[in-house]
Amino acid sequence: MENAEGAILSTRERIWMDFTLSPENARLKAEMRAWIAEALPKRLQQRATNGFHPAKEDIREWMQILNAKGWIGRNWPQQFGGPGWDTTQVDMFVEELGRAGAPGVSNLGVFMVAPVIFTFGTEAQQEKYLKPIANGDIFFC
Repeated sequence: MENAEGAILSTRERIWMDFTLSPENARLKAEMRAWIAEALPKRLQQRATNGFHPAKEDIREWMQILNAKGWIGRNWPQQFGGPGWDTTQVDMFVEELGRAGAPGVSNLGVFMVAPVIFTFGTEAQQEKYLKPIANGDIFFC
């Protein structure tokens, strides 16, 4: 690895990636943490942290809570009901969900089927499927 002047850098001199959050992302992460702490039902948190697989109704309840906030499709564009986050913001959210002991969601529908629909689907398909996927009204396997 070379520096700006072309000199070879030793291992100690190498410039490593800076993972410091921007002020905007630090505020968003604090908002995420506070919201999850308030919104996550304690019984769902206890089930998830005690190693119980959540029941379908538990998953649906948590999906509806996330969807009401606009955070169910964390990788979805805003035009389809997602937050429009970048990769760093999505990673922050996943970290905060794990930190709080939140249960999972219906990953296949939210993270695999929906992106195909909002990328390649017709308006009719988007209208028919995206809201029910986000709200936990339909599941895919």
